[in-house]
Amino acid sequence: MTTRARPTPLVTGIDRRALLVGVGAITAASLVTGRRTRAGAQQLVLRLSQVRLRFHGVEPGELPPVDASPVPYATVHDGAGREVGALASTPVQHTHPAVLHTFTLDHGTIVGTGPAALEGTYTVVHGTGAYAGVRGTYTITETVEGHLVTFTLPEGAI
Repeated sequence: MTTRARPTPLVTGIDRRALLVGVGAITAASLVTGRRTRAGAQQLVLRLSQVRLRFHGVEPGELPPVDASPVPYATVHDGAGREVGALASTPVQHTHPAVLHTFTLDHGTIVGTGPAALEGTYTVVHGTGAYAGVRGTYTITETVEGHLVTFTLPEGAI
């Protein structure tokens, strides 16, 4: 019988709250709309507020099916805190639960798809208005200040 060595924690002597506050401070300090990233790409960082999880087809007061995945709806703000749009979601049912996000923003719409979870990495599949034809990725992460959406789009798309 073999025994496995217990993994050594990467961070010792720091409690979870201090670590989260530190990460949140670094994230907040880097909130710059339209900042440059790797060659040929730009980042657009937005913040979600009033995040609500809903189950499609389930009336208030009813229990959702066991295999149902909730999808998020939220108000979208830019790096300066101004309201710039809304997030609506639609579940996509196939072998693995997925979600279709629609970011309706002041200057156009960005549509993305990915795993049916509030946090993760998603693919931009369509855009309208100022974002017409855009392709790229975005990540939704939860921080101390709330949920951040970081789009990585081709240069000139923002």
